[in-house]
Amino acid sequence: MNVELVLFGAFALLTLLSAGMVIFAKSAISSAMSLVATFFFLAGIYVLLWAHTVAVLQVLVYAGAIMVLFCSSSCCSTWARRRRPDHG
Repeated sequence: MNVELVLFGAFALLTLLSAGMVIFAKSAISSAMSLVATFFFLAGIYVLLWAHTVAVLQVLVYAGAIMVLFCSSSCCSTWARRRRPDHG
């Protein structure tokens, strides 16, 4: 067996598992981290295809954007919960 074939199979399996975790995770933090892991495994597949630029852009743009979006939304939701008056 070729090493590239084994790595491709490992990256493909891990990509599918982490994508499944995005769907079935109980908390938003686990779902966001699984989505970032999915993007990293996809970047590994791009590296195997000799598309290094696409792999770097995949990690920087998509994984970075997901983390910024998640951090800002969690801060806003925490702020909204603290600002909400108690009704009983």
